[in-house]
Amino acid sequence: MFRITILLLLLFASCGAVAQKKIEISYEDFEHLYDHYSENDSTALPAVAQHMKKAKKENNIRELLYALENGLYYSPRREDKLRYADMALHEALRSGNPDHITRAYLGKGIVYYYNYKRFKPALDAYLQAHHYSKSSRNQYLQNKVLYHLGVVKSYLGFYEEALDHFNLCLLFFERKLTEDQQHPTARFNHRKGLLNTLHQLAVCYEHLGQGTKADEMISAGLQNIGGDKAFFQEQGYLLKSRGISYFRAGQYDAALRDFTRSNILLKAPEDFAWIAVNNFYAGRCYLQTGKPDLALPYFIKNDSTFNVHHFIHPEIRPQYEYLIDYYKKEGQPEKELYYTQQLLKADQYLAGDFKHLTTHLHKSYDNQRLLEDQARLIQQQNHSLRVIIFLTAGSIGLILFLVIQRSRSRRTVKQYRKLLENLKNSDDLYQFSPVETPMPEKKQEVSEKTVAQLLEKLKTFEDKEMFTSNKVTLAWTAQKLGTNSSHLSYVVNKHKGMSFTHYVKHLRIRYITHLLYKDPKYRRYTISSLAEECGIASRQTFSKQFQEVNHISPMDYIKQLNAEQPVKG
Repeated sequence: MFRITILLLLLFASCGAVAQKKIEISYEDFEHLYDHYSENDSTALPAVAQHMKKAKKENNIRELLYALENGLYYSPRREDKLRYADMALHEALRSGNPDHITRAYLGKGIVYYYNYKRFKPALDAYLQAHHYSKSSRNQYLQNKVLYHLGVVKSYLGFYEEALDHFNLCLLFFERKLTEDQQHPTARFNHRKGLLNTLHQLAVCYEHLGQGTKADEMISAGLQNIGGDKAFFQEQGYLLKSRGISYFRAGQYDAALRDFTRSNILLKAPEDFAWIAVNNFYAGRCYLQTGKPDLALPYFIKNDSTFNVHHFIHPEIRPQYEYLIDYYKKEGQPEKELYYTQQLLKADQYLAGDFKHLTTHLHKSYDNQRLLEDQARLIQQQNHSLRVIIFLTAGSIGLILFLVIQRSRSRRTVKQYRKLLENLKNSDDLYQFSPVETPMPEKKQEVSEKTVAQLLEKLKTFEDKEMFTSNKVTLAWTAQKLGTNSSHLSYVVNKHKGMSFTHYVKHLRIRYITHLLYKDPKYRRYTISSLAEECGIASRQTFSKQFQEVNHISPMDYIKQLNAEQPVKG
């Protein structure tokens, strides 16, 4: 009844023909109205439009952003979701409020990740949200950002790192749910956060081969939900994870029941990625029980999803290997060729957005064999020259990509070895050769005594790591060392063989390079945190300077260090 009343008020409020009687709808009325709609329900959008209109008229940025977030939530089309996310980000940046900006970047990242399955822009948005969340006192917001960054890491296969994120979120949500007198909306959000965190923990533990811990997370989540229908989507995720657990244990009938129930629950939010994982394992259940004809439709359905969304979860890649083998044995070269081409497309997709995952993916069909099979099948079918040229070009492109990747990997390892050797053999951490032609010396009245004193002070500047301050400039340093900018610049150019700016850059990069080598805890830091640690203003500048000085990116350096000296705990 309440919903009908508010809808009528909205109708009258938006109708210009209504007599001059002013109808006022409160923000609380909008909040109550939204409670009656489900996600992706476009019938809520007229209310969103009126909510936005009221907030703009009253210059209420908080309510405007709330209306835009609801526009994103209730829009069924991903293009409209992104449009609302962009509008929210524009308004948030205009406000300058770190809480608003954090929420807006997070919302945009979620749209890219969950609706578009575009990893790169999603991660960029999440990292921006993380940056602004540091200035926020909103712990829920900070943990929400932490959670979504963990989701990305888990999706990329960095399960150990993702666990650190999710365990912190778990502690936060569990603590919040023990507090009394919480607003119902806050309690709902905290409970939802807890359930999603338990699901992601189960995913990580399952991939790390820790089935017992995964089962504990699943049981805790399902027990928390009970019969509450408000968390049907979270129940779908947990049933999916429990089905995989049953599959691992050889309980195929129980697994199939959970996959079926999970797909029903995930159909409404259109989570095609996890539905495809359910289908993949359902197909495998039928393969394990000797019913390949029942497995086939699940894999074919997933292929249709790949064609529609241009997205594939790395976990379901092996379905194409099965389909290729199946149609090869059945003597159907047309379908064998089709699924061979689909597997190549899947690998190209994975190599594009998930380069660092390609070497870890289990491939019983290597690319060379795929290319040979493709050529054989094309000959059998006597395809036109145009098709052959097209496929050959694609194959060459893929091979070139793999060659370039291998060459880059070799260069990275070589440079890493050289850098490590310098670190091990260097008696003085900050002793380095000139990297640029010294600047022309200006005629200056600088005595030998003054030069010697300044060199001693520069040694103190290095030993006390004063260069890690973000305030460092030539004038600031000269003041700290009790000299003037002209004398300091002269001594650095003459005795360090480089300008003062390059000198500070090399000190900072040498410092953080050594720190990462000696103390594994720093390898858990984000690039932004490492930049801050050594006094560099931004992660972009840090990455650029690290590459310039060490001839290797910070991520590649950390990756190589972890491969040889794994971080414990």
